[in-house]
Amino acid sequence: MIGLGALTLVGMLASPSPLVVLASGIVSIFIVISVWRPGELPILLLPVCVQFNAVALKPISTAFTNSPLDDLADFDANLEPAALLGLAGVAALVFGLRMGAGNARVPTFDAAIEGWTFRRILALTFVAILFGHALDFIAGNAGGARQIVLALSGIKWAGLFVLAYSALAMRQGLCWLVLVAGIELLLGMSGFFGEFRLVLFVLLTAAIAAARRPYQSGPIVAIVLGAVLTLGLAVFWSAVKIPYRDFLNQGTGAQVVLQPLDERLGFLADEAINFDGRKFAIGYELLLARLSYIDFLAVTMERVPEVLPHEGGALLGGAVWHVLTPRILFPDKPDVPSDTLITAHYTGLANAVSADANTSISIGYLGELYIDFGVGGALLACFLMGLACGRCYRMIRDHPRTPMLINYGLCTTVALSLSSFEIALIRLVGTFLMVMATTLLLQRLIWPVLLSSGYSRASSRRSVGGRTET
Repeated sequence: MIGLGALTLVGMLASPSPLVVLASGIVSIFIVISVWRPGELPILLLPVCVQFNAVALKPISTAFTNSPLDDLADFDANLEPAALLGLAGVAALVFGLRMGAGNARVPTFDAAIEGWTFRRILALTFVAILFGHALDFIAGNAGGARQIVLALSGIKWAGLFVLAYSALAMRQGLCWLVLVAGIELLLGMSGFFGEFRLVLFVLLTAAIAAARRPYQSGPIVAIVLGAVLTLGLAVFWSAVKIPYRDFLNQGTGAQVVLQPLDERLGFLADEAINFDGRKFAIGYELLLARLSYIDFLAVTMERVPEVLPHEGGALLGGAVWHVLTPRILFPDKPDVPSDTLITAHYTGLANAVSADANTSISIGYLGELYIDFGVGGALLACFLMGLACGRCYRMIRDHPRTPMLINYGLCTTVALSLSSFEIALIRLVGTFLMVMATTLLLQRLIWPVLLSSGYSRASSRRSVGGRTET
């Protein structure tokens, strides 16, 4: 917090737009206070920071570029109101999450792994990760249940978090962690959408959570290395993803993978060998352009309500109704409206956004809430969404009949569904509710099957005064 405050003051002095830099610093400190609490595993920290980064990247960049914020706009729009609304929206969401999640029922650092042996953790996480990948494979032929199966496959993220947190906290099996993480990164980069980012989010979250004393050199080195790896892979992916996707779909333009795994890995290996400083610079610029996401919000705020009226809740109502009518029960339900067409309608940027059926460009959930309710209503909606999501998170975290380590692993799958600022409202509501429902299913039904009676015997034994009691 002291460091963030000092950086904020320096940034304000260097920036031509000091107000947005000040607001970014205040919100960053508020995030730390709210979701990085003493004694709790900060599972919500990284997803919230990803959303914050999407809003604050351009405001913070003004301190380095010595350019006013509006000079960084992709379109002819005033970015400052959008940046302030975006920061306020993230803060409202975080406040709701904090209120909904409350305090953990017991201190967690040592209690989370108490009663576990690393061998048992390793076996359990292998089962969870393999089960998750099997569900990914099945999802392609699941028909109307595809979204449910994909949400259930999130058990692999719970397994990866449990393995990473346990290995780092117990300082055992680091070679297993490196092996599993490496395989997951390769598989994540071999797909169409770059799922490796989720792998890195989970690993970074586990590293932060396992750092009992974050100011010591060991945790700092682990977190810095993780952040550098995340940045490097993100830059590499940004530079190669367009030719790589053309290679995957064989030029069809569809979001499909038509190449075998060995060919995909060979393509990526060739790109990595030829990756030089010029390509790094290109990838870095593309990454910055991709991460910052306030331009569509800025254009929307200039057109609504001056050109188009507020919708009075129509977008949110449509999102909720779409979720409450699952395709498996309503096979004739219409498809999700095109994010790109919605963006073109409310921003008036039909020439700037592609109408290709295989392209999805969203205003972002906050922009759609603004279209529905205006500034005040959007912030209230963000708070209420955070409150509901925090309460759901608390249901998973504090379930007394499941080991705490498993609960926090499953909390990771819930938190990942909140890691996107640019996601459309209908997809945010649908994704979170689907993930929450399947996570409850995993926690209350599937995990108890995976857990053998050995854990019950281990957890019922405690060491007291050098003696082992039952």
